[in-house]
Amino acid sequence: DGTVKDIEVTVTYKADPAEATVFYVDDDNEGNVVKTEITKGKTDGLGIYTVKIPDGYEYVSAEGQTFISCDGNVLKIRFTADETDNATIHLKHAHKDVDPSDPDDPYYDATHDTATQIIHYVDQNGKTVFTDDKSQTLDYERTVTIDSVTGEITGYGDWKAVDGDEFGSVTSPDKPGYDVDKSEVSGEKPGITNGKDGKVSDVEETVTYTAVDEDATITYVDDDKNGAQVGDIVTVTGKTDDSTTYTVTIPDGYEYVGTDGGVVSADGKTVTITFAADDSDNVVIHLKHGHEDVDPSDPDDPYYDATHDTATQIIHYVDQNGKTVFTDDKSQTLDYERTVTIDSVTGEITGYGDWKAVDGDEFGSVTSPDKPGYDVDKSEVSGEKPGITNGKDGKVSDVEETVTYTAVDEDATITYVDDDKNGAQVGDIVTVTGKTDDSTTYTVTIPDGYEYVGTDGGVVSADGKTVTITFAADDSDNVVIHLKHGHKDVDPSDPDDPYYACLLYTSDAADELDG
Repeated sequence: DGTVKDIEVTVTYKADPAEATVFYVDDDNEGNVVKTEITKGKTDGLGIYTVKIPDGYEYVSAEGQTFISCDGNVLKIRFTADETDNATIHLKHAHKDVDPSDPDDPYYDATHDTATQIIHYVDQNGKTVFTDDKSQTLDYERTVTIDSVTGEITGYGDWKAVDGDEFGSVTSPDKPGYDVDKSEVSGEKPGITNGKDGKVSDVEETVTYTAVDEDATITYVDDDKNGAQVGDIVTVTGKTDDSTTYTVTIPDGYEYVGTDGGVVSADGKTVTITFAADDSDNVVIHLKHGHEDVDPSDPDDPYYDATHDTATQIIHYVDQNGKTVFTDDKSQTLDYERTVTIDSVTGEITGYGDWKAVDGDEFGSVTSPDKPGYDVDKSEVSGEKPGITNGKDGKVSDVEETVTYTAVDEDATITYVDDDKNGAQVGDIVTVTGKTDDSTTYTVTIPDGYEYVGTDGGVVSADGKTVTITFAADDSDNVVIHLKHGHKDVDPSDPDDPYYACLLYTSDAADELDG
């Protein structure tokens, strides 16, 4: 009955502490680990782990030797000494719809859009004539779906108008000098596209203005005549707002002053005119009278007299009574010239130069001529310079000198002669005295027995009774009175009469009697 008894030994194992790792992985990002958590327990022990889904994620499933509750919120883990107790929780990104009202929100631009009605106003060349009209806008909104982890937009709703989806009509503004192709722009709806690149499009319209023909005038005016028009008005034609270059033509006799209107070149020779619908494109060219200095040599020139003058030395020869004794001496002259400035438009003289001698400015001396019977106060007239005044009424004055001759005493004789005795003197010579060229009247006295025949010299009266004698420095003032014997018949009765005894003679014999 011998037996061998078993020996029983009890070995007791005490569970060691154990850890299990819970991995959260992102299935939408190639399984990248989002986070890890350690849960602790004893080997072979059972642990309860509460799942903590990170913000922005959603639960997908669990993986490992675990038991997960139906709602995915709890894991039951059997701890092991190796890593077989680790668990993996699969996550996916959550998504949400957003429609922010805050303009600072990062999704505001993706969910809001504004359509603008843009009206372009251009001319026929496409150049802007009015600022674009952008006064009308329409606002639109939509929702977008975003990835709650990455923030990326993953979906787009449709655009919806906030307040009306059609623009109103707009009247085109008027532009003087232009025809417009659309007097009114009708309202339209903006174009809409949805989706990622969806937008609400602006509505663009173009209104074209076509320039019409316009006239611009160029008027020349005389500033020296209070703006009086000079010549005809020049008209140039072009399209509104187009430009043309006009060449200024200064009329003869005028000078350029300035221009009102247009754009004037630096030298004033051209004006650039931009055509306008009103009178603002008109140009006024101001002129003034030109002036020029003239000194003509042609005596027929109208300015000859104003530019030429002659001074004459005039010597008057007079007696003591102021009576001319010789013709004035005007033999010496001095010529002078000057320039005058004339208004080239009116021809009027506006300025005067100074007189200048052509050939010498002083007269020569002149010897006074001799006049018999006179004493002269100036035997010689010395040369002088003529007086000169300049200016409008300026002239070169003649030089006048007066030489006075004073008559001296002269004798004139009156001689009576007997023509019947071959001019024998009868009686005494009568002498009368006076100043040269003065006159005296002599009364003829016929001696007894004589008869008057005639007179040589002087001026005899009609009856021969008087003689006017003008005294001279020579004998030309002497007078001869011619006589002849008187005759008479006698028949004396007195015997004592001397002719009594002669009665017997004939009268012819009596003529031979002397006395």
